[in-house]
Amino acid sequence: MKFNRELMKGHLKTIVLSALSDGPCHAYGLKKRIQEKSLDVFSIPEGTIYPTLHKLEKDGLIESQEVESQSGREIRNYSITSKGIKTLEDNRREWSFFSRAMKLMLESEL
Repeated sequence: MKFNRELMKGHLKTIVLSALSDGPCHAYGLKKRIQEKSLDVFSIPEGTIYPTLHKLEKDGLIESQEVESQSGREIRNYSITSKGIKTLEDNRREWSFFSRAMKLMLESEL
């Protein structure tokens, strides 16, 4: 089922933090992880993932470090910080509250 991609914009931070809560990852691997975890519902373009990662790092929610890949090339790995974990927990609670209310609204009889 297709959905309005604008809906994802407000939740991109939570999506990325959730994916990084599974462990450190480089940007391309993170993009793939998000796609797999969402069963191909979320496909984030590179032009969106990099600015999001930079903003989350600037906000102290994630951190990065240069590591050597299996091919010997330097890549940047991202990991969630303790501040990011707290933010993710807060966002999960907020989403749970919001989604329950939306479910009640949408399932009410007309």
